[in-house]
Amino acid sequence: YTMSAPGTYYLHVLAVDLGSPEMFIGSFSLSSTDGAFANATQSLLTDDTGEWAASTVGWGGPDAGVVDIGPNGTSPWGNFAAMGSAHFIWANSSLDTVYFSTPIRVVPAPGLLGAAGAMLAVGMRRRR
Repeated sequence: YTMSAPGTYYLHVLAVDLGSPEMFIGSFSLSSTDGAFANATQSLLTDDTGEWAASTVGWGGPDAGVVDIGPNGTSPWGNFAAMGSAHFIWANSSLDTVYFSTPIRVVPAPGLLGAAGAMLAVGMRRRR
């Protein structure tokens, strides 16, 4: 998906537990340098440091809290090489379905912002 317009977008992940114990682990990256995750970088791992919200009723629902179950390599799941130092997480709930979300903020490139400001200044001069 291309996020070209400035604003806040969301990465939503629907996690469904098919058998205990529950967990979600992930490593995510953005290909555009105009956007950033909540940690102000183009890379995000699953953990309980505040970048992820978890709801048991749907995206945008009340935050159920994210629980850190352990680092990548924790038993019984083992190590997922592609996940690096991500952590296994779940909601502070025993429900089998959890809606995880994290914001992605897109800002205009500095060059575009300067060009827009210059055009606005030219427009204001012509009106006088």
